[in-house]
Amino acid sequence: MSWLWSQFQDFALGIAFIFWGAACIGAVRWAYVDPRGFGAKACGSLAWFFFLLAVLWLAHLSDKYG
Repeated sequence: MSWLWSQFQDFALGIAFIFWGAACIGAVRWAYVDPRGFGAKACGSLAWFFFLLAVLWLAHLSDKYG
């Protein structure tokens, strides 16, 4: 069973590398073709990410000190 698990882990790692490689290549291509659209989407995504991070941090602090 451990042989099967190691084979699955190697397979999953390979699929993850393929996925993230394709995603990065696609992002670089998109940034080259439409830099303003890419920048707007990237800034919007980062804004949402930091907003959610702030909400989670606020929840953490209110749970810790509240």
